[in-house]
Amino acid sequence: DRQVEDQPLPAAVLGNHREPGRDRRARIARPQPPAVDEHRAAVALGVQPEEVALASTGGISQYLPVENVLQGLLAAQRQLRSDGDGELQQAIQTTDAFEKRAKLEVALPSGGTVRLSAQCKGAGMISPNFATMLCFVETDAALQAHTADLLLGVCVKRSFDRCSVDGQLSTNDTAILMCSGASGMQVAPESEDELRLGEVGHQGVLAQIEP
Repeated sequence: DRQVEDQPLPAAVLGNHREPGRDRRARIARPQPPAVDEHRAAVALGVQPEEVALASTGGISQYLPVENVLQGLLAAQRQLRSDGDGELQQAIQTTDAFEKRAKLEVALPSGGTVRLSAQCKGAGMISPNFATMLCFVETDAALQAHTADLLLGVCVKRSFDRCSVDGQLSTNDTAILMCSGASGMQVAPESEDELRLGEVGHQGVLAQIEP
């Protein structure tokens, strides 16, 4: 539930940093290697630590080489482009049998159009493959922090929070909304634009992500 007040969130890093759900006995039994945290990622990306969101997947108590991850961040930064959502989806797909990706445009009642893009992997801690659910949503709309938090919260409650199999939960299931404001379209709080973005975005993303 962390948000950067009145600032865009420029970076989200997916990796196997120190997962809060890993086995405590294994953690005590051997020395812990350095983790990929917000501070290391921020240095690599040239942003502030509070502007970095981390998402974690992978085997419990298993670590990725930190230097390789940081080098990967630098390489990925040089390859960023507006149509790279497909490669992002492939990078996070892991054990998924098919891609879960969506891209759509939303016409706002006040005029103008904003774009939404989403990538998702996993389904939560469901036997037998236990796949952490990660979802990244990007929009070029300009949203205030509390508006983005409200829209994401409502959409999550209408979708991911309704999914449960045998009551199994994951400590690391994550949904992140990133708003660049690149369209120049400001979505005002409690407006028809906000309502349209939430409704069309929620329904459109689910319709494309679901198999």
